[in-house]
Amino acid sequence: MPQQSSIKDFFISYNHNNEQWATWIAWHLEQADYSCIIQAWDFRPGANFVLEMQQAATLAERTIAVLSPAYLESLFTAPEWAAPFADDPTGQLRKLVPVRVENCEIPGLLKQIVYIDLVGLPPGQALTKLLAGLEPGRAKPVAPPPFPGNASGETQSMQSHKQSTIPRPHVDWQPVEDALAVTWFRVSKTGSSYAGGATLEVGLVPVESAPVEARRLRDLGGSMIDLGRQAGIFMMTQAVQADVHPEGIVVRSDDRGDGMGMAVTRGGQRSAWFRLPHDSMGAVFDAKDLVPRVAAVVQLLMQIPVMKPGRFAVGAGLASISMLTEGEANVLGRRNSASMMYTGRRDIILAADQSVSSSALTASTHEVAEEVVARLELELRR
Repeated sequence: MPQQSSIKDFFISYNHNNEQWATWIAWHLEQADYSCIIQAWDFRPGANFVLEMQQAATLAERTIAVLSPAYLESLFTAPEWAAPFADDPTGQLRKLVPVRVENCEIPGLLKQIVYIDLVGLPPGQALTKLLAGLEPGRAKPVAPPPFPGNASGETQSMQSHKQSTIPRPHVDWQPVEDALAVTWFRVSKTGSSYAGGATLEVGLVPVESAPVEARRLRDLGGSMIDLGRQAGIFMMTQAVQADVHPEGIVVRSDDRGDGMGMAVTRGGQRSAWFRLPHDSMGAVFDAKDLVPRVAAVVQLLMQIPVMKPGRFAVGAGLASISMLTEGEANVLGRRNSASMMYTGRRDIILAADQSVSSSALTASTHEVAEEVVARLELELRR
């Protein structure tokens, strides 16, 4: 590996059993304009591992320790976190930032350091918590915390327990006699491709008329931005703008163009779009990786504070897929041209010809996402 000379923001320290977590963390940090050193991407064949590790620890301002039982039991990871701990024993400079990804009992000196806990969180919440934990300053949230009780005196934890005992409603897919028109913000009906890489867009179209008042659209920007940050559509460090048009409101990040965004139309359609995992050789369609992402997006759309009709028709599409291949997202950065299989196609559209109840969209989000991703997967294989 060529000798690196520039200082990096983070060195990612992890056990090989948690490489997927480590690469997920590194990828999203670099998307948020941090720089990282990580063994999976930066330690190339033929290099001296010990020297590479020493150089990584020297070049990085801070170290992220990916905590798991395997990490804590390994003899080889201990020096990686011990060095930044020795440089900053009081934690004032936050040289060592533990990130817990599996349930584990943190022993000894590490126990004294406040960690970022991602255990059990869905992807959007995990990403938001990770980025918020790494930012300087206080951890005051953008939106006000929910009121912890209600008029009956029940606490939020009591309400959550009651809700968890209620069975999820059946996902009652029903055909729509005539497919509803979808307003696409990234997918093109004519097949033209956009810059910025492969993107997945989801649109929820009211089966019955549910118009949104213009004055309501005008005031939606702030709440949509907050929801988008909490769900990981927008990074905490990004500038985000809301544009109100006669047809609706579009919220997108300034620095990514159409790569990530949300929208609500005057007719009540809710949409969101995000980039698929990608590297320099194009994007990857990984069904297992996409299901929780789509679930988070559907959940986000159902939280937008406008009137909910009884049923939504669900449309979805893939844009700019000329360099898209099916595979596993965890191989990104380690592929070669011989392993690539381009689709050779432009955009794929799932017509909004099946509807589902609003209650199922809210309570059975994962099942809805599985169906959407499975349908997209079948279309890719045509």
